[in-house]
Amino acid sequence: DEHALGTAACRALQASVGNELGVLLLDPPYPTVEALLLINECRPRFVLVHNANLAYHAGWVARLLLQSKSVYRYAPLQGKHGHGASDWQILLEGSHDMSGGRPEIGGNSDIRHWVLLSRSDAFR
Repeated sequence: DEHALGTAACRALQASVGNELGVLLLDPPYPTVEALLLINECRPRFVLVHNANLAYHAGWVARLLLQSKSVYRYAPLQGKHGHGASDWQILLEGSHDMSGGRPEIGGNSDIRHWVLLSRSDAFR
């Protein structure tokens, strides 16, 4: 449907960048299905997910793209990532410490994970 939110948002993005969407950066502070609409309609070659290890952030989108199983829908991306028959693969991943290396209350640092996914045909 050409009037659907995903289609309209994708057309607006493509008009701004002039062509296909190369990279989609996801760092929402809450679960958002709009990310899936953009991925399905715009078909970006790469998706960069920040805060992938935090509950209710965009890690669940990365997990879904990789088809990793989880008990809870909005669970973050953690541990081993199932690849199955996915059209997406992990290109790069890493983490950084938001506390600047200073221990937080309880001795835990504020580690944030990120993951860069590439569509299986991104380099063709």
